[in-house]
Amino acid sequence: MNIPQFTIICDATSFDTLEAKCKELKINTNPWASESVVHMFNTAFRNENTLLMTVHDAMDSLAIKGDAYLVQFENGNYGFVAYYGDYRDGFEIIK
Repeated sequence: MNIPQFTIICDATSFDTLEAKCKELKINTNPWASESVVHMFNTAFRNENTLLMTVHDAMDSLAIKGDAYLVQFENGNYGFVAYYGDYRDGFEIIK
């Protein structure tokens, strides 16, 4: 599955803004938080996969060379989309 349609919530490269928005949406980005089910999308950087990992680790695994955003996908799930040149990488948080 390629990355579905999404709405940008905030710029993920602005740490203070990202932390405030994640706290508001109850998305735990603490590296020592409990693991979540994350769905990594099929991109130029990886095959589609659903994994149990922290949101922080999932964010660290994104290929970023440019912009990155906290987003809400058309199915209502939150996640992150990053850009590496003309390519997109991203994941959604399932639980």
